[in-house]
Amino acid sequence: MRYIIALVFCVFMGMMGISIGLGTAVPSINLVAKPLVCPDGEMEAATSSRKGTGRNRNATYTSASWTCEDAAGNAKPISSFTIALIAGPFYGVLMFLPIALLMALAKRGRAARASHGMPGPGFGQGPGAGFGQGQGYGQGQGYGPGQGYGQGQGQGQGPPRAF
Repeated sequence: MRYIIALVFCVFMGMMGISIGLGTAVPSINLVAKPLVCPDGEMEAATSSRKGTGRNRNATYTSASWTCEDAAGNAKPISSFTIALIAGPFYGVLMFLPIALLMALAKRGRAARASHGMPGPGFGQGPGAGFGQGQGYGQGQGYGPGQGYGQGQGQGQGPPRAF
């Protein structure tokens, strides 16, 4: 489930962050969409910049527009959204590969620590890692030590620990 969430996040960031955001500053990175968006023509980028007005007069706004010019010389505009739908998932998958590798290595490291009886880092793991040094609140339920949130025995005691 974590991998699916990471993949969806990476595809979203590929579309918004890389294809649309970075693609405005460096339009050539969106040429990966050419085989699907403009298969029998030439993709051309046109960027325009303007200065802000009023309170934003020091800001510079840049936009990019794309056209597909066929062999006859007819230029047809291409939507930035169409390009983002093609190039974005491509860059998203490229972002996902190293993230998935890091997730797999982290899972492997947690499994190795657990097999050696070593407590892992994170919220509510290890002795006294709950909201208090004691045994939590209630009868085996509450904020206390052990495996974390919602486990322990009796009343809490001692100063709270940092997470």
